[in-house]
Amino acid sequence: MLVFEIVASIFSRSVALLSDVAHVGTDFLSALLTLFAERLAHRPSTKLMSYGFSRGTVVAAFVNGFSLILLSVIILGQSVVRLIYPEPVKPVWMIVAALIAFLVDGVIVWMLVHGVNSSIEIDVQ
Repeated sequence: MLVFEIVASIFSRSVALLSDVAHVGTDFLSALLTLFAERLAHRPSTKLMSYGFSRGTVVAAFVNGFSLILLSVIILGQSVVRLIYPEPVKPVWMIVAALIAFLVDGVIVWMLVHGVNSSIEIDVQ
């Protein structure tokens, strides 16, 4: 879905879709980064890292925050450029992207509602 949104934002010339790609992408990458940092934090200490790896979560939070600020500045810059030099957007790409996102979100909600009885446990060790 993310790849399709990237393609749709390029072809539609839409800053709104670009910002949604940034939003979904940073959510996905921050979840992966957090999972990695949690696994790293539970590793035992070594001679080189005598206090262990528990600060990995702090570094992950910093990287996540920095990436959000960086993407916000990029999107703000694109928005200012579009205000100065407006370009027409292609609404067909935006509508198709919105419909596909709506269907994917509906499937996810259905899976969550019908999966309430089953338990998903994630072991980070």
